[in-house]
Amino acid sequence: MNRLTRIAMVDSQTGWAVGRGGVVLRTIDGGAHWIQQTSGTGLDLLGLAVVDAQNAWAVGANGTVVTTSNGGANWATRQRHHQLAVGRYGQRRPDRLGRR
Repeated sequence: MNRLTRIAMVDSQTGWAVGRGGVVLRTIDGGAHWIQQTSGTGLDLLGLAVVDAQNAWAVGANGTVVTTSNGGANWATRQRHHQLAVGRYGQRRPDRLGRR
C-alpha cells in the first residue's frame, strides 16, 4: 500500500486519507474500514481539506489539486491558473514561487 500523508475527519465517523501515488481513501465508520477512491492522478497527494461529508480538496506534487463534491464518488482535477508554493504547515513560501 502507498504511504499515507494526511488524514482529515469531518466528524467521528466520516473522513478521508490521501497519500503517495494519488491514493485517496474514505471511511464512514470511524476508520474501522477504508474504501479506496479514484483520485484521477498518480502524483503524490500531500494536503487535504474537508468541508463536510460531500466536499473535499486534496493538493499535491507539481501543484496538483483534486476535488470532490459528491463524497468521493468522483474526483476532478482543477485547472491551475498559477502555482503557489506552500510550506509544510500551510504558510506561503515566496522563496519557492515558480519552482517545480
